[in-house]
Amino acid sequence: MDSDQQQALALPNIFNLSDMTIPKRANAIAGGEVDPEAVQRLMAQEAAARAAGFAPKPPVFALGTRVVDVGAENFRRSRQEFERLPLASDALARLIARVKLERRIDTDTRIRDLVMDPTGTITRGGSPLALTETSFRQLLARTACPEPGAAAVYLATVPPARRAAEVNAWIRETDAEKVAVIRHRSNLALSGNGRQAYAIVSERYSALDTHQLASIMLEQEVAPGDARCEVQYDGDRVEIALRWHSDIQPETCAAGEIFRAAAGLRSADDGTQSIEPFAGLDRNLCLNLIILDHPEVRLGKKRHVGNNIAEFLFENLKLATDRVRYFAEMWAGAARTKLTAPGIVRDVPEGLTTPELVAGVFRGLLVGGKLQLPGFRRTGAIEVLMGAWAKEPEATKVGLVNAVTRAAHEADLKGAWATQAVQEAGGALLAGKRPLQWLADGEDF
Repeated sequence: MDSDQQQALALPNIFNLSDMTIPKRANAIAGGEVDPEAVQRLMAQEAAARAAGFAPKPPVFALGTRVVDVGAENFRRSRQEFERLPLASDALARLIARVKLERRIDTDTRIRDLVMDPTGTITRGGSPLALTETSFRQLLARTACPEPGAAAVYLATVPPARRAAEVNAWIRETDAEKVAVIRHRSNLALSGNGRQAYAIVSERYSALDTHQLASIMLEQEVAPGDARCEVQYDGDRVEIALRWHSDIQPETCAAGEIFRAAAGLRSADDGTQSIEPFAGLDRNLCLNLIILDHPEVRLGKKRHVGNNIAEFLFENLKLATDRVRYFAEMWAGAARTKLTAPGIVRDVPEGLTTPELVAGVFRGLLVGGKLQLPGFRRTGAIEVLMGAWAKEPEATKVGLVNAVTRAAHEADLKGAWATQAVQEAGGALLAGKRPLQWLADGEDF
């Protein structure tokens, strides 16, 4: 990264708006009216976005015009959907475990040693391997087939025996020394040994698979602020996106509001796509939060060739999160204030340990009716919440929300909508402006 990029990402003193003339805020601002505070906030957002390399579109209404009721409700729903996403560490750990269950193996094989049978599987004398559409095309491309793309389309329409005969003829005509790497895995949906060749690639292919990418993201701890994680994985392609969401009051959202940010990567384990880190923003352009702009910055791409893939990923994931760091830290600033800071928790006695402080805050939430775990009495709920908090012990509002979210997913709650209700209660903690209440053990229980 050159010095100009570093300077842009540092965002030096670009938010000084003291020389701007902005009208005083009205006592009550309705939907459809311009909010002077929003104008100031959104001009700072746009400056930050452009300094980080994004090119956001202008809103279709005047900058800072407050959303109407539908827009506020859509913002609230968007925030709730964000709160339902798992924590980054949990999502990545689950993805790693899922891929490891596939028991992947890479096998170097001479093309001439392969045989296709009428069922469409291939073998080199051992157990048969089923083919995917991608691996079938890749196999044809490594045989003597003169037109692999056209042949793949044509062979899909002929009887299985004829398809096997033609493929085997091209295999026999292939250079005797030609070698490929067959990437195969378990697939319980298949009969027989349940193994599937999901890719047939060259010897130069350097594997850095989905579970390895996720491991690097876990080890780097690149996610600032209150990051959640969304994973899309279909067995071959993967998109891992760290996500952040604005924590303003829904009614104060306005035209031009940048309210979501993401940083992550896209890749494929079947040799069809490079590793592509990216950063993205979502900007509201209207009063209903329906017309949205999705500016994105792509931070290069790296083919699965060579031995510096992990280094490329490490450097560019950090660049991706740096592009959205302003928003991630701004939205999490107040929420990351320590619970021991003045005005955050009231009625706290001196000399408490951190677990005692957190447990007392959970008691206050339960007794005050701001939180409940359906199926658990208050004492049991405290144990569940403290167990969840201990897995990621952070004495901030974000730490409390993360514990509530984890409990919502892991605890045996009662009721079909219990998980959603608990998550929403946790999300409400970030938006609350009043101090939290601390209660001693047994008080009001």
